[in-house]
Amino acid sequence: MNSKYILLIGVLLLAGVVVVAVMRKSPSLGAAPPSSKGFSSSTPSKENASKSVVEQINHLKDVVKKDSTSASVNFELAQLLQDAHRPSEATEYYARGLALDPSNTTSRIDYSLCLYEVGRIPEAMDQNHRVLRKHPSNPEALYNLGALYANTGRNDSARVYWGKLLNKHAGHELATKARENLKQLPAASPAM
Repeated sequence: MNSKYILLIGVLLLAGVVVVAVMRKSPSLGAAPPSSKGFSSSTPSKENASKSVVEQINHLKDVVKKDSTSASVNFELAQLLQDAHRPSEATEYYARGLALDPSNTTSRIDYSLCLYEVGRIPEAMDQNHRVLRKHPSNPEALYNLGALYANTGRNDSARVYWGKLLNKHAGHELATKARENLKQLPAASPAM
């Protein structure tokens, strides 16, 4: 595959991850994990996780060590770690939280983004497929799968998921992004 297309697909996927990460904080897309309401919604830069965010992370790690049976605390810690650009650590707490509360769609979507960031693409795809099994028209999962497939060079599959997003949520912000991404995908290869 041409390196120009690979770079383009990588940029598109990264832009989609940023859009979904920003949109997961939007109240119009559904509630964030219940325990995250008391914390700041501003995401620090990787180099700039404030002292208070680091203190919150350390406090929640202590809470989880004492009692790891609270899904909401695991999700809260995972989200803080994700926002502090520590996806590898966040995956551990998302996995723990989802083992306790597998129905938390928002956290499952966030978990998939962290999995992608650490290079665990098949697992990221699996998490989005799990969301779609319960919520077949979830816009974040449809968008993410399109982006993941595009990033791995499976453009026909990307078109399928982004097409479903456009059909079910034509006015959604992610549908707008999917529409733009579809225009930039290389043309479908002819059947042999």
